[in-house]
Amino acid sequence: MLAGADLRQADLEDADLTGAMLLGANLSGANLVNANFENAMLLNAQLENALINGANFKNTAFLIQDQIDDACGTPKVLPEGLQAPKGTSCERTTMESK
Repeated sequence: MLAGADLRQADLEDADLTGAMLLGANLSGANLVNANFENAMLLNAQLENALINGANFKNTAFLIQDQIDDACGTPKVLPEGLQAPKGTSCERTTMESK
């Protein structure tokens, strides 16, 4: 269970998060390229500037359009009724540059 986890700027490329409970997790700025979130729960998960190219969100629970719009990139699969974010590139900022 990763509820409330602080995963800001984490490199989760190709991660298998199938069925993960990411309730309230902070994934801001994370590299989620090709990550598998199938059947995961993302209620209140923060996806600001997360790179979601190729990510699989099939059957992801509690994922809403606002969360997707905060991310960037083109996911492989989204739950029915959700669309890829309008922005495809993220402004990559680091803690040192702030």
